[in-house]
Amino acid sequence: MLLSIIFEKSLSKIMREIMSWLSQCLLVLGAARLVRSIRLSNCERAQEYENSFKDERIAQISNKARALTLVISIYAQIAAGLIFKF
Repeated sequence: MLLSIIFEKSLSKIMREIMSWLSQCLLVLGAARLVRSIRLSNCERAQEYENSFKDERIAQISNKARALTLVISIYAQIAAGLIFKF
């Protein structure tokens, strides 16, 4: 958001909207991370959270989710490149 304010005159309207959208996403992700850290401040919950990474089934699901996220992000980048040709 700060960059869109600084470079307001030199950026096109689409770029300002994209930068605004990205800053809003970062704000939401930061808030979610803050909430997660507050929830994990309890020792019992933190221990359960650490133990969940050792579970084999959850690790397999997590790996599949990472692979799918990679594929989706690649397709999203290709689509954005085709839509926003400069």
